[in-house]
Amino acid sequence: MVSSIFLRNHYYRSMISRQNRSLNSLSRNMSIGFIGLGNMGLPMCINLIKKFPKIELFAYDSNSERTSVAIEAGAKSVSSASNLAEESPEIIFTMLPSCDVVQAVVSEILATKKSGITLVDCSTISPITSMSLHKKMESSKNYMIDAPVSGGVAGAQNSTLTFMVGSNDSTFEKVLPMLQAMGKNMIRCGGPSSGSVMKLCNNLALASQMVAISEAMNLGESLGVDVKTLQDVLNQSTAGCWSSEMNNPHPNVGDIAKNGYSGGFSSNLMLKDLGLAIAAGAEKDVCIPLGSLSKKLYETVQKRGWGENDFGVVSKILRDK
Repeated sequence: MVSSIFLRNHYYRSMISRQNRSLNSLSRNMSIGFIGLGNMGLPMCINLIKKFPKIELFAYDSNSERTSVAIEAGAKSVSSASNLAEESPEIIFTMLPSCDVVQAVVSEILATKKSGITLVDCSTISPITSMSLHKKMESSKNYMIDAPVSGGVAGAQNSTLTFMVGSNDSTFEKVLPMLQAMGKNMIRCGGPSSGSVMKLCNNLALASQMVAISEAMNLGESLGVDVKTLQDVLNQSTAGCWSSEMNNPHPNVGDIAKNGYSGGFSSNLMLKDLGLAIAAGAEKDVCIPLGSLSKKLYETVQKRGWGENDFGVVSKILRDK
């Protein structure tokens, strides 16, 4: 009996082959937009430019310095999100920090009265907001995919992101080659807004995971063991996880910690995502005690003025007792 995994992988390989041929034939005429050039968005945008140098790519961010970096990499400059939409990109990627910002950008795009645009929102926003935007885009004869990502800044830089995709089949096929240029895993989660649901669940677990690894590393150090050996034990045992292996929060172990928790996935964004997850849980009457405790810890991080630091900085809160 042929496994469902084999069939699914065969389907995606066939789809990828078809889409690559299609994209190559259109590459001289297609234009793309990218809005939101933060720690994640900028390297994602640059990877698209590198992968598809013949495609016209328009980039915009409210931070002009980040836009300049994209322009140096080969992007074309625009003055606003609406100006970007007016330049006629067929596909627009967004990587933005909050529901309000995503809604504002979509409003700008829709205000141009253009149709036929496929919006790929890679932001982490609430499923309710995502579904509302899907409907707004559809009602104006446009299309939307929610495709939030996991993998951190390193994943964005190295094109190894995981995309959690909520869409119908035809829109997914259209953007698949571009998702491949920025990531290595494209997971179809279901229909509209399902990708946003998956990402909230992922980050809810990730926050508690980071707190738990911080506690374990701090306890091991206080009991006199070598923290690097402790990390090896965790990674090769049942506690192994991304927060231990790739983003260890202990200041003598992880690269992000050794660099003062600069860059990375900010604590402010983690706090925002925890708020969205807890609100969704409250709406569905789902108990989220660990998420609620993690949220309180990240609120303390923010009050200390460390909100822009990588979310592993929660380890400092615990170390400070």
